[in-house]
Amino acid sequence: TSNTKAMANVGVTWKFGKGDDRENLPEVYKEGPISSIQVMQGKMMNLENINKEQQTKIEMLEKQVKLLLENR
Repeated sequence: TSNTKAMANVGVTWKFGKGDDRENLPEVYKEGPISSIQVMQGKMMNLENINKEQQTKIEMLEKQVKLLLENR
């Protein structure tokens, strides 16, 4: 008897979207995935800082509204 077994592996890659979509990426993302992640991390940190500032302003305004309502 023979113990030979044939095996095969086939893979297919398909890109979705138009080529224009990939070509029209902003320059900051064209360097590759690592630089894209770094750019996005910077943007995320900036948005988190803006969010903190806005939350502080909201809390201050809520206190002012509460004082105004108490002193009517």
